[in-house]
Amino acid sequence: MLGEMRAFSIFAEVGSVQAAAARLCLTQSAVTRQIKRLEQELGTPLLDRRFKPPILTPAGSTVLERCRDILQKVADLRSISSPTKEPEGKLRVGVGYVLSDDEFIGCLHEVTIRFPQIVLGIKTDWHHELVEMVRQNQLDVAIIPRQPELVLPQDVTAKVAGTEPLVFVVGAKSDRTRRPTIGELARLPWIVKPRGTGSREVLEAFLSGKGLPFEVASEVRDENLQLSLVARGTGIALVTRRSARRHPRSKRLRALKLGTEPLKLDVMVIRGNHPGCLKPAIDMIEEQLSAMYARRHPRRVAATRKAAS
Repeated sequence: MLGEMRAFSIFAEVGSVQAAAARLCLTQSAVTRQIKRLEQELGTPLLDRRFKPPILTPAGSTVLERCRDILQKVADLRSISSPTKEPEGKLRVGVGYVLSDDEFIGCLHEVTIRFPQIVLGIKTDWHHELVEMVRQNQLDVAIIPRQPELVLPQDVTAKVAGTEPLVFVVGAKSDRTRRPTIGELARLPWIVKPRGTGSREVLEAFLSGKGLPFEVASEVRDENLQLSLVARGTGIALVTRRSARRHPRSKRLRALKLGTEPLKLDVMVIRGNHPGCLKPAIDMIEEQLSAMYARRHPRRVAATRKAAS
């Protein structure tokens, strides 16, 4: 029955019998027979064949998650019996919205070069959703900013891989004759991301800790839109330093230097407690991310290591 479950799972992933057959090195009729055998065994249709190509029925969606879970557990069992076997299969990675850029994705790509039998699958979502997906074994690992109010389940582990410095930015045409006070900044219209993205929580905690007001002018998820609004002088934002530097209108942005402790986002790697054969690949993700942040912020890493010693 494992073959039938694998055929059904691959079909759901690639979206057609033809593509599934190519992935499995089978004929299209063989894949079709396997899916029909699974339907007969379970006594329910898994595909709605009124559509071309067929789509999953509600029962098919439920069965798909169970099939994937079973196939992953079987792969884990095989890795236990063959501890020296190289990691293989799909590595499912959740990525927080604020983190994704080319260098970051390069870290993940290095894993597929080191372990060529790994197929990388990436999903972005709200951070608490990604953590829950790791807990439910729908993801193998998630990389998100640490948030004070985000409580991690007991059946996942977390490790800080590095930090993202945050900066206050305004339009470049703002008054440059003097350094604004924190109180003056707080009264500006804020252009923020929704809660659950990390930087919003850091900002609210910072202003609340100083007893300052916080008035939201615009709330947008997309960071490019957020910074485009700031560049046009419509308000102020708290963003990662690299986001401000790489934005197409970076010359129209002004990062403010304030006499306060720099704000930052700690970046965590969240993993389940049973990674199976994928453990070396997940370990490598942690190593690649730590090395990336060490290259970006060598002084900050050195200070952290000195404090830890």
